[in-house]
Amino acid sequence: MGFADKYNKVSNVRFTFQADSTFEFFKLGDLLEENGGDEVYTLRGVWISTGGIYGDTPVAVLDDRFVNLPGHMLETVKQIMSDAESVEAINNGKVGFTVRSYVKTLKGKNGKSVDKICYSIDFVDIQ
Repeated sequence: MGFADKYNKVSNVRFTFQADSTFEFFKLGDLLEENGGDEVYTLRGVWISTGGIYGDTPVAVLDDRFVNLPGHMLETVKQIMSDAESVEAINNGKVGFTVRSYVKTLKGKNGKSVDKICYSIDFVDIQ
């Protein structure tokens, strides 16, 4: 693979799914509460919301809504968006994800540890 092939692939990579005006934003915790951790959500696209108060935020597109993804997935979403094979798999309905929660221990203002429930996704190949 030449240099140009490796780095010039962003401009022709596009998701084909079109969200409509009724789409709203949801949190991963909302999905987990609605359907549990075994539900597989078909991924229809991803994008990066810019200019928010928390900086750039990765977003997943589902059949009927947008879902805010955790900040630690920003680089993963950038990689997906620039990879033609990944975009094609998503366009063909071959990629999904499940939602999981985990506990992250943070230091509170008073120096004491505080447990926070966080959410992430695990990608799933859809046949």
